[in-house]
Formats: sequence, C-alpha cells, structure tokens
Amino acid sequence: MSRRIPLSGVLLVQDNEDTVDAVLDQLLSICGEVVVVDGGSRDSTPDRVLARERTRLYPRPFSGNLAEQKNFALDQALGEWILLLDSDELLCREALAGIPRWIRSPWCRWYKFARLWLLPEEKGGPPQHFLKSPRHHPDWQLRLFRNAAPFRYDLGRSPVHHNFPKRGRGRGRKQAAAHLLHFDFLLKDRAAREAKVENYRTLDPASEATHAMYLWEDYPGAEAAELPACARGLEIRGGTGPGPG
Repeated sequence: MSRRIPLSGVLLVQDNEDTVDAVLDQLLSICGEVVVVDGGSRDSTPDRVLARERTRLYPRPFSGNLAEQKNFALDQALGEWILLLDSDELLCREALAGIPRWIRSPWCRWYKFARLWLLPEEKGGPPQHFLKSPRHHPDWQLRLFRNAAPFRYDLGRSPVHHNFPKRGRGRGRKQAAAHLLHFDFLLKDRAAREAKVENYRTLDPASEATHAMYLWEDYPGAEAAELPACARGLEIRGGTGPGPG
C-alpha cells in the first residue's frame, strides 16, 4: 500500500510540558500526522499530546540510547517524508514556509538545516542572538528526509550524538536560510547543563568535544551574533510557535 501522507512529524518527549505545545504547533502546521514517543513522563506531557488531533502517542521507557528511541519513532511514521525535531527546538519561519515546497522535489532525498544555538538575553524577552563559534556554527542538522531505510541511525555508533550513515542517502541539499533554533541554553541553567554533560560522558565517553558544546560559557572563540530576521521573536516555553508565513 502506498503512503498517502506527504509529511510526518516525529518528536521524542519526556517531562517536556513547558515546550511540547510550541513544538507540536509547528509540526502540526505542516505535517499530516505527528508521531510522539514518550520515554516516561511524570508531568502533563502525555495529556498535552493526546489532546491534539493527528497526533499519535507511543509510551516507551527510555533506555538511555537516543538513537534507538529515535529509530523506533521513525518506524511508526506513515509519511513519505519525515520532519524530526527535538523537544527544545523550533524552526524559523523561512523553514516552515519552504518545507511543503521542498518535499515535492523529484530528486532530493534529504535537507539539512543550519542550527542556531540561542543565547539568553540579559533583560529577558525573546532571544535575538545566537552563539557563533567554530563548533556551534554552522551546525548542520539533517532533519527532513524521505521515509526510507537509509535514514535510520546506526546503533553501533554513539547512543547520544548520532548521525545517519552516509551510504544510500542519495542527493540532498543544505538550506542555509532555513534555520533550526536550539533553545537548550535558555531552558537550562549552568548546573542543569553540567549534569547533562556528565550523563553524556557516562553514556558516550568518546565524544567529549561534542559534550563540551553545552557549556558555552567556557567555549574558546565564541561570540554572540544577531539572529536572522526569520528567526526573531520565537518562544518555546509556555507559548506557541508560528504557522507557515
């Protein structure tokens, strides 16, 4: 049977009641369905997901291997294409407007977005700057891809910082003007990020250079850069993301 859904959204959650609504708003604005896998939430996250139409929730205890959890979620998607977001990410308006057009390409099999790590503002309000460093920018992320076998994570590699195998991907494109906004620095204080890094070190001791990206205050050569216009004014905590346009 051929798939009838052009695009599926995929999202992993666990105790994300402060951000899940904004991420779901964005995914549902352009996706025919959203697959959500919950690793064991103790807050209102599952209820918020179940309240949405076109959203399917799969409770699945989290084993500590993100690649395995994501592969399970990807396998549930029915769409011809998949858009994969994390619970601390939003797309800029340019990306939301372009995705329905990009997935109609007869030859392209994947797209990468330039992820921007947002910095907290001293005076509060929506963030207007991102972290620019040799490691943090450009931080290309392959998050829009055809629902096909090559786009599943290799479980023999890192359980935390994982990528799709390059073999079999086919032709794709980097969308430099389509930004993926990473809100981790705004959602977690220094102590929370240090705890996250220690957990990552336990799970994947070989990826220290990547773990260190979360402690941006210590990163050499890092500086603040102004956000592109299409990425300004977006909020993820306690708010909603914009629809296309």
